[in-house]
Amino acid sequence: TYLISIINDLLEAQVWEIESTQLDQFLDTEIASLETTTTDPSSPTITYFSKAQIETLDKAQLQAAIEEWTLTQMQAITSTQLSAFLDTEIAVMPTASLIKLSATQLSFFSPAQVFALNSDQVSSMDSTQITAVVGRFSTTPTNQIDFLTTTQAQALTLVSPANLSTLQVQALDNTKHIIEMTGAQIKIILSDLSLIQIPILTPTQIIAFTDTDIAALTKEQASEFTATQINSMTTLKAQAISRDAIKLMDVSQIQALLPFLSEAQVQALTIVQVQAIPAIANSPEQDISNFNNISKFLNVHFDVLVEAQIDELTNAQIDSLSNEQLARVYPLLDIDSNTDGSTALDYLVSEGRDTDIQTIHAGGLPTPIPFDDIAGITEASELLVTLLEGWNEEFIQEIDPTVIANMTQAQIAIIFESLTPTQMASVDEDITINLSDTLFENLSAAQVEGLVFVNESLSEGKIQSLASQTIKDLSHAYLISIINDLLEAQVQEIEPIQLDLFTDTEIGTDINSPTITYFSTSQMETLDKLQLQAAITEWSLIQMQAITSSQLSSFLDTEIAVMPTASLIKLSATQLSFFSPAQVYALNSDQVSHMDPAQITAVAARLSTDPINQIGYLTTAQAQALTLESPANLSTLQVQALDNTKHIIEMSGAQIKIILSDLSLAQIPALTPTQINDLLDTDIADLTKEQTLEFIPAQLTSMEPIQAQAISTDAIKLMNAAQIQAMLSNLSEDQVQTLEIAQIEAIPATATSPDLDISDFTNIGKLLDTQIDVLTEAQIDELTNTQLDIGSLANEQLARIYPLLNTDYNTNGSTALDYLESVGRKSDIETLYNTLINPPNLNTIDIVDVGTITEASLFTPTILSGWSEGYIQAIDPAVIANMTPAQITIIFESLTPTQMASVDEDITINLSDTLFENLSAVQVEALVFVNESLSEGKIQSLASQTIKDLSHTYLISIINDL
Repeated sequence: TYLISIINDLLEAQVWEIESTQLDQFLDTEIASLETTTTDPSSPTITYFSKAQIETLDKAQLQAAIEEWTLTQMQAITSTQLSAFLDTEIAVMPTASLIKLSATQLSFFSPAQVFALNSDQVSSMDSTQITAVVGRFSTTPTNQIDFLTTTQAQALTLVSPANLSTLQVQALDNTKHIIEMTGAQIKIILSDLSLIQIPILTPTQIIAFTDTDIAALTKEQASEFTATQINSMTTLKAQAISRDAIKLMDVSQIQALLPFLSEAQVQALTIVQVQAIPAIANSPEQDISNFNNISKFLNVHFDVLVEAQIDELTNAQIDSLSNEQLARVYPLLDIDSNTDGSTALDYLVSEGRDTDIQTIHAGGLPTPIPFDDIAGITEASELLVTLLEGWNEEFIQEIDPTVIANMTQAQIAIIFESLTPTQMASVDEDITINLSDTLFENLSAAQVEGLVFVNESLSEGKIQSLASQTIKDLSHAYLISIINDLLEAQVQEIEPIQLDLFTDTEIGTDINSPTITYFSTSQMETLDKLQLQAAITEWSLIQMQAITSSQLSSFLDTEIAVMPTASLIKLSATQLSFFSPAQVYALNSDQVSHMDPAQITAVAARLSTDPINQIGYLTTAQAQALTLESPANLSTLQVQALDNTKHIIEMSGAQIKIILSDLSLAQIPALTPTQINDLLDTDIADLTKEQTLEFIPAQLTSMEPIQAQAISTDAIKLMNAAQIQAMLSNLSEDQVQTLEIAQIEAIPATATSPDLDISDFTNIGKLLDTQIDVLTEAQIDELTNTQLDIGSLANEQLARIYPLLNTDYNTNGSTALDYLESVGRKSDIETLYNTLINPPNLNTIDIVDVGTITEASLFTPTILSGWSEGYIQAIDPAVIANMTPAQITIIFESLTPTQMASVDEDITINLSDTLFENLSAVQVEALVFVNESLSEGKIQSLASQTIKDLSHTYLISIINDL
């Protein structure tokens, strides 16, 4: 309540200090009421929330200020937080806020959230954001693809169009998208374009295509190229158009293709298309004279040429034709159809070929069978091989199937590739199995499936000769029947729509190994859960790593739990990072213990500790391999679930350093000296008192001084004797002065190496008086000369234990006092002992001993008040110099001139004036002043006799104050 009342007055750094537990209590209305850049531009509190704080907010809190969060704040929202937003909430999120989300954040959107994006949101995204979501845009009932602007379509990366589905590609608008995209982009989506998109392509886009791109188009797609588009193609590209597409083209398309047609394309031309080739056309359109490959015509094509076409042939074309070909049109060679005064025969006469052509025409040609008569033929023997060799598909497909059933292998070999499915069914199976495998390369799926086998089956060689498109077009039943004979490349041609029909039984039982391993990564991405599970033990590493996050999310936690370990550990670390908490919790001991370091890093932070301790599944090697980042991502409970023997003692110091503050009290004692050596003093200082108390002596002994001295004094107080013993050589002054009496008393006088004893107590000189007082004679007798030296224990400290210094407790023939005497300190220590520690009784002291007292504090006001002038005048002047004003006041009038000279001038000037009334002249003149002088009041208190006895010099100096 108080925080909310002052929050708008806090500095940014202060807002950062608000804890997550405090933020949890913020109502969404309270967040909404915070100052913004609009309400208080100089101090917009709402923008002060840190990335870490944003990560702790719930959905309602985030929504409360959705329009106010900065770019940095919006991009701090986690995938978990985003997943809480309903699709309806995404749909109404202000565009200005939504487009602050990063591409990575948008990639975490669920399909429903992506489907909810509206036109304004989509059209305002940058290219990286579009790339993150475009692959999941809907096409119906809402066409989100149409939301894309021209600029966005142009900016789609070369990878993203390939990630668009066929439906998404076909949802691109011709005017807004297709014609504005680059050739490189169109090249990637070319095979998915619809029949109405193909004619829109520009010549510039077509330049980017290769002949293989065009060859991959369906016959329907390729048949949609316009004459203008064909004219912009190179010969290679034009010749990549399939024979089947050629058959579907109209007159204008064939006309445009005339300069480019390959032999195969020429022979695919229908009779109608040949007859429609114009004899003459206006430039730049093509006509018969532009038909470069006319020599590749079949006999049936020559049979339908007309005189106008023949009369327009160029000399080069005539040169390319054989005498046999020209003989088929001999009657037309001498017709001047264009009335230019010359004919084709005139040129042939000039070349000397006319006689041979006439001879061939007269007797050497088989009689052509008119197209309309083919269906009426009933005898296979009528169809000579030489005749069939000149026929194209159009003629061949008119042959009655019953005739085909009686053909020889030689006849079948010529017409095999052109047969209809119905005709295929009539081919004798013995002939089929003996045909060359190469004859199967150009068969369609319908042709292949038209073949009938009773006692035989299609050989592996023939199956492996089937073309890519043929595989794609096979029915499900037929594909399953031959799949185990397919080559890897053929298996990878199977389309998603075909894979959808594969049952889990077929994948798990009917498809053998290694065929099952042939599935490509893109094919793996299309399989559903049941299909994936059916061959889960057979998929290769590459295949398992092709499974998408969406596919993985469909696995129940119970299904993850029973997934064979050998299969699960083929998943990449990235894939495992997509596991839901429930899926991670389902991982069993065998699965976890077989993961590599990268995989462990992906799941470690989400492993459970209760009721099942999955952290305990980690092997020693896995714990050692945890990256320096991952332990920091472990929760306190997870850290404390690490096993001492299997994990903690085997981890590196760098790893322990990161998780140190989370270690349990039971784990601290397991740390090795090597691990401790990697810790900084600040690491140790950050430990709680309770954690620090768990360091065992061996650990404390292994610490560097700076590490040991980082242990808090609160912890030092509570340590046991063994722990203090281990720290003796490293204790700091503060730590020493924190030691309890019992801890000091427990310090051993002697110990067996490597254990420490009193002689290792390097900082013993920092003991307080009360601590010095409890040292025992055994401890004192083991002090080293270094400890006794003035740099360690001072005379005042040793004076406190003076009676024990001469004790030979260890019976080694020498005492501490022996050493102190040898260095000339015994006398001073003894004096201190006698005056400070064990002072004389001044109430009964003999007057001759008063001068031996050197400590001013011993002369208490009570003692001095009872002393006579003789006792007072026996006090050493040096002692008087250190007396207090209270002491001086009592004895002042009785002091000798020599003693007077020792009185501090500051004390003198502050004494009562009345104390000067009874002073003698010699006492007054003995007072010493350096910075001060006797006041007028004190001078005027001097007695008559004193004035009379003053020396001339002194009297002159004070006379004006009398």
